[in-house]
Amino acid sequence: MSELIYSLILDSAARTPTAEALADRGRRLDYAALAATVERAAGAFAALGLGRGERVGVYLEKSVENVAAMFGAAAAGGVFVPVNPLLKAAQVGHILRDCDVRILVTSPDRVRMLEAELATCPAVRVVIVTGSAEGSVLSPPVIGWDQALELAGAAPVQRVIDADMAAILYTSGSTGKPKGVVLSHRNLVLGAVAIFLYVGGEVSIGSFLINYLGEGSVAGLTPAVAAHYVSYYWGGAMIGRFAGFAVMRKVSPGKTLAFNAGCVTLLVLVAIFVQGHVAMWAILAVGLFNSIMFPTIFSMALHQLGKLTGQASGVLCMAIVGGALVPFAQGILADSIGLNLSFLVPAACYIFILYFGLKYANMYRALPDER
Repeated sequence: MSELIYSLILDSAARTPTAEALADRGRRLDYAALAATVERAAGAFAALGLGRGERVGVYLEKSVENVAAMFGAAAAGGVFVPVNPLLKAAQVGHILRDCDVRILVTSPDRVRMLEAELATCPAVRVVIVTGSAEGSVLSPPVIGWDQALELAGAAPVQRVIDADMAAILYTSGSTGKPKGVVLSHRNLVLGAVAIFLYVGGEVSIGSFLINYLGEGSVAGLTPAVAAHYVSYYWGGAMIGRFAGFAVMRKVSPGKTLAFNAGCVTLLVLVAIFVQGHVAMWAILAVGLFNSIMFPTIFSMALHQLGKLTGQASGVLCMAIVGGALVPFAQGILADSIGLNLSFLVPAACYIFILYFGLKYANMYRALPDER
């Protein structure tokens, strides 16, 4: 199943093309017709210069054009911003400025109401109205919905991946100005989980490292001697940070993250199931591959969030609570099945990070129009 939001329409059109999709004041569209309208809207937005990640404001009552504009914006590689049709002009103007809306889709009566606000929204390039645009002298230029759809095919539509932002939803503004939040995006959600597990896995290994080196089956070191060897762990982290920076100039961050997470998983498994100095050096070598993970996951999770990066960063910062919870879980497991096997907890954490890296291995790959 596709993870792209507009594919909900296209997939339904492929499965049940003649099933009724929308009923709008006497107009009825099946999924095949709705999918065609969404694709034409996407083409129209592309022809009007909508760039990847740029915003399309939709300030309409419930209608076919409302649905087509939102899904069409997503299909064009843009971000749709549904605006509550009950909001006042000043609130709508705040939203248009706050998220730098490039294209506004609205009705003729609403565009007249917004005339003063649009003059303060320099980012808006064009306004599309669902009725006739004749007689309009506004700046930015105003065109009709049907006229816009005729532009479809005049420019290539951007390629979209599931890591891209899809929508920004605003509150009603009942307690002040409307506030925007990002629609739950897969890379942000998975990134928060990855941060939780990375910090948890790293702190777990660090917390139990001296105890592990003191195990008779590993090295049998005293705490004082074991603490000396811990410096190799952190020295490896420093080397790994510089090496990782050099590698990521040539290799995508996602692939580098996946490689490092895979290496850490393998090293932890060696430390669990092998004994002696091989196990000791395996766990100490984890530091070499650990150091690039936090900043890499953080930047990937915040990819293309624009002005909402600060809010999303707060979500990620909260995820470091994993550093308190994961070691606790490992401690409980160590008491029940033994210290060595308890390292399966951090191993599981790094397996998820491996998955996250592989899933978004091509996140920063240049698109044809960006090369």
